[in-house]
Formats: sequence, C-alpha cells, structure tokens
Amino acid sequence: MDFTVPYDKDLLKFIALNNIDKSKVLKLGLKCFNTVNIQTQLWNNEEWELKINTLKSENKTLKEKYRIDLLEKDKKTERIIQNNKEQNNLFYETIKSQNEIKYKDIITELKGKINKLQDKNDGVYREISNEFQEKSKKQQLHHENRIDILRKSYEDKLLKEREIRESTIVRKSNSTIKGQDGENFMYFELNSRFPSAEIIDTHKETGRGDFILKDGITVLIETKNYKKNVTKPEITKFYRDIDTNHDIDCGLFLSLESGVCAKADFCLEVRDKKPIIFLHNITKNMKHIDIAISYFRMILSAGIDLSSKEIVDKIKNDIPMIKKNWNKMKQKIKKFEADMMDCVVQQENYVKNIFHNVKIKY
Repeated sequence: MDFTVPYDKDLLKFIALNNIDKSKVLKLGLKCFNTVNIQTQLWNNEEWELKINTLKSENKTLKEKYRIDLLEKDKKTERIIQNNKEQNNLFYETIKSQNEIKYKDIITELKGKINKLQDKNDGVYREISNEFQEKSKKQQLHHENRIDILRKSYEDKLLKEREIRESTIVRKSNSTIKGQDGENFMYFELNSRFPSAEIIDTHKETGRGDFILKDGITVLIETKNYKKNVTKPEITKFYRDIDTNHDIDCGLFLSLESGVCAKADFCLEVRDKKPIIFLHNITKNMKHIDIAISYFRMILSAGIDLSSKEIVDKIKNDIPMIKKNWNKMKQKIKKFEADMMDCVVQQENYVKNIFHNVKIKY
C-alpha cells in the first residue's frame, strides 16, 4: 500500500527503514494514538469519565462477589472430599470384613493343603537325603579306590626312580659308563646352545676328540668327566689331536666336574697356530662354553698372529720336562759319583791287601 506524507525531517528516518520495520513502526504508532485518544476523551468528557468510573466500581463489586463465591465453592469441595474419605474408609472396612469372612474358609483349606504338601516335602527330602548319603558313600568309595590306584601308581614310579638312581650310582662307579654319560650330556648341551651349528660326534674316531663343532669356525672339543683333576697324559693326547687335525681352527678342553692338572680355568694356549682353551667344572658354568666360542671367533676374525704365543706355550710346557730331566741327570750323576767312589775305595782296599801280602808298607 503506497501513501504520501508531508515533508518532515523526522520522517526521513522512517523512509530509510525496511518494509518490516516500517510496518512495526506504523502498528506501534496506531496503538499509541488510540490510547492517547481515549485518555483525551476522558479529559474532555465528564460524562464519559463518570461512566468509566461507574464501570470500574461495578467491576470491583463483581470481583468481590466472585471471590466470595470461590471461597464458598472451596469449602464445599473440602466438605465433599472429607465426605468421600469417610465413605471410602467405611467402604474399605466393609469390603475388608466381607473378604475376611469370604476367604477365611479358603485360607483354612489352603493351610491344610500346605501342611499336607509340607509333610510330602519332608518325605521327599528324607528320600533325597538318603539317596544323597548313598551316593556320597559310593563316591567316597570311588575316591578311596582312585586314591589306592594313584598310590600304587606313585609307589611303582618311586620304585622305578629308585631303580634308576641305583643304576645311576652303578654307572657313576664305572668310569667308562660315566665317561659315556658325560659325552651324551655334552652332545645334547652343545646342540641346545648352538642350534644352527653342525655338531659331529667323533668320540669313536681315533685322534679326533669327542666332538667337532662347525658354526663359521671349526672347533675340536674334548670332554672329561673325572672326579679328580684331569691328568697330564690326557692333556698330551689332546695336544696330539690338535696337532694332527689340520681341518680345525681351534680346540676346547672341557672338564665337567673337576679341574685340569697344571692348567688354570680359561687358560689360553696355542698349538699348531690354533688357539685352545681349558675350562674347569663346566657343568656348573655352562655359559663359559659360549664365552670361549665367542673368544675364538674374536681371535680368528681379528687375524691375530699367535706364533709367538705358541712358542712361549711350548717352552712353558717343556720347562717341567726339562726340569724333570735335569733333576734326573743330577740324581744319576750323584749315583755315578757314589758308585765310582765305591769302586775307588774298593780298588784301594785291593791294593792295600796286595801290599800287605807281600810285606810291603803301603
């Protein structure tokens, strides 16, 4: 709807508004205009004002009347509610007494049935209890029989263990069997410690030690299962095996439960340019095998010249024999001197006898 208005500075703001805001301004202006118009009529018309005041008074009277009516209705409602409560209580008591009379006989009858069921349940319970006791006795007998069977089985196992232990004692008393046990033990130990290596059992081959281990390096292994320290003849035999087997890189001498005569634990020597190591009480120090093999790998990979070490070791090994032979020579010289002195004294006695026989002064 378009319309025109006289020019006014204040109306310029109205023209700048959007259509929605213009509509709101017009509606608000009309409401204000109507309210002001009514108030103006009241100011300018005494009769109209008197009429309005009369209406207000009547309205106030009506409000008071309605308030009184509401209070009376509230009181009436309360009386009705109270009356309903009393009637409900009376109805409840009546229904209760009627139901008590009605269901008294039924309850008595049900109690009788319950007593009969209780007696019946007691009988069933006694039967179940007796059956349970019988089953418990059977189960107990079954367990006792089972225990007897297990006891006999364990006794048989103990007997077998005792026989195995006695057999082990006999085996330990036999040095040959004991040596075989040590070799078998070491064979399985080497296989478990070096799963990627080739372990060759050579104890039946002459001059090849007990095992050959091939795992990047070739190791000749000699094992001894003695209660006392391994003697020198066994060491000499080990030296001979090292010197005659040119396909090996190093040697390992293992004493399972004792030391080695004149050799310290982890004693390193060189034979035929090959490093060899002596290990004591290896069953208590199995990790020493891993350490020795690692030591061999380090020496061989580093290309260390072991010739001087070999010469020194040979001299050290020969020194005891030289000392022994030297002492033997001294003993023989002393014996020869004593024998020669006996011969000289005896010869002098013979000469004295000759002079004495011919009456010549000696």
